[in-house]
Amino acid sequence: MEFYIEYAIIDNLLIDYLLLKESAVVLKLKTRRLFLLLAAAVGTAFAIIFPLIKLHAVVSFVLKISCAFLMCFIAVRHRNVRSFLFYFNVFLLFTFVTGGSITGIIYLSGINEFVQAYYQARALPIGVAAALIYLSFIAVKKFAVAAAAKAITVCGLIDCEIVIKGVRFKAKAFFDSGNFLTDKRTGLPVAVIGKSFYAAIVEKVFPVRHGEIAVAGAGSRWSLKTFKTDYVIIRYKGKTFAKDAVLAVGDEPTATGADMLIGKAMLLGFM
Repeated sequence: MEFYIEYAIIDNLLIDYLLLKESAVVLKLKTRRLFLLLAAAVGTAFAIIFPLIKLHAVVSFVLKISCAFLMCFIAVRHRNVRSFLFYFNVFLLFTFVTGGSITGIIYLSGINEFVQAYYQARALPIGVAAALIYLSFIAVKKFAVAAAAKAITVCGLIDCEIVIKGVRFKAKAFFDSGNFLTDKRTGLPVAVIGKSFYAAIVEKVFPVRHGEIAVAGAGSRWSLKTFKTDYVIIRYKGKTFAKDAVLAVGDEPTATGADMLIGKAMLLGFM
């Protein structure tokens, strides 16, 4: 059988990049393209070299898991072990589920012989595997996010700290169960503060402008200015969790004693 190394490299690099990126999107983790590409390159090198080495099944399995572990460690900057383990497990879930989905789609659609022809004679476009895996991502991601969102319940205000340029600002956050605000460009959750709290922040540090986010409600649409944060620390029921997030400036929170409004996207992977 003929083997085209350039096709294998491009396919594996693209698929590994999508797996790593979408796993981070589900957990609302901040990503950097260079590190995602580096991690995907590690996975690609492993996928190309590994079939050339004959190993015992147990050793083979351990090496594959170890490679996935290393890829996840490189791809995303993790603030604690819990964050890394969440990301690692979601990455494995996507890998197994999408791999099975692609195999099923290929055989059920009767295009298996064409896929074999692709690897042997370049008869199928390179993007077919990537397209199939991306469609699987959409279905799995919607299911995972919906399931996690339904499980989130919060009573009372949440103690938080907003960290901007190394400076910490304590805040009381009100959890809005109907709010799933995320930044469209980065996929990060959005925390909304009032103008008075923003003024207090500006007295100590000036946040870097991130962009704008569109908000809809009561038959109207408007936009809020957004700013970058280092991260947001959440403390609830004896647990502490650091979350990458974008800060938006809007109207004052209506909840008594609240400085900030957060939604379900902020608590994914925490509750």
